Amino acid sequence: MELNIENVEQLTLNISAGAKPGLAETLQGLGFLVKRNTVAGECDCEFCTAARAVTTAARTTVSPAAADKALTVPRLGAFWPEQGGINAGLMRGVDGQPDYYQIIASGDAGEVADIAWAGSSCDSGDTAATSKQDGLANTKLLAESALDFPAARWAAGLTLEGHSDWYLPSQRELALCWANAPEAFSKGYHWSSTQSSRNGAWCQYFVDGSQGNGTKSAELRARAVRRFIP
Repeated sequence: MELNIENVEQLTLNISAGAKPGLAETLQGLGFLVKRNTVAGECDCEFCTAARAVTTAARTTVSPAAADKALTVPRLGAFWPEQGGINAGLMRGVDGQPDYYQIIASGDAGEVADIAWAGSSCDSGDTAATSKQDGLANTKLLAESALDFPAARWAAGLTLEGHSDWYLPSQRELALCWANAPEAFSKGYHWSSTQSSRNGAWCQYFVDGSQGNGTKSAELRARAVRRFIP
């Protein structure tokens, strides 16, 4: 192959460190100005420099998924500012649902001292709020019912720390709260959203951790929770 170059005072070639031995010397003998790069496979021309900058930026960009993995979770029982409540730990999802963090409403506004599960004049009978796991589903069923379910309706109507998705915890969610953040609850019995029988519902005793059946018309304590799916 023949190379003809006319009217060019100087032609500079960038030779990588990985080039074949003797190539640079051969080109220099032909009158080319040869620049050697110290890193194999690199060229310091404008195009290659820009390309390397783009590659480096792509490697250092954090994807949304990676950002989620870098989520900072406070210790159990500590207030989680972004979630508006106290971290009670990770609740296992069931029936194909994702795991989620249980967040307990903090302060006086997140708890009510004396409230019934069902109104005294309400013959609630059997309801569909029987999930031992999903307090959110239980609460929606009760709060949207035409019958009177004060505790669930109270929790569903809360807006605290910028969040309005609070609900009455289920039997198992209350057990998690007792295990990981009992100090967030006043001592005494607290309603769950889980019906136990036609006339009763499950409650958690925040003294010794036991659970029992309370008469629906009895006035017990209740504290709201919400969930965060990471």
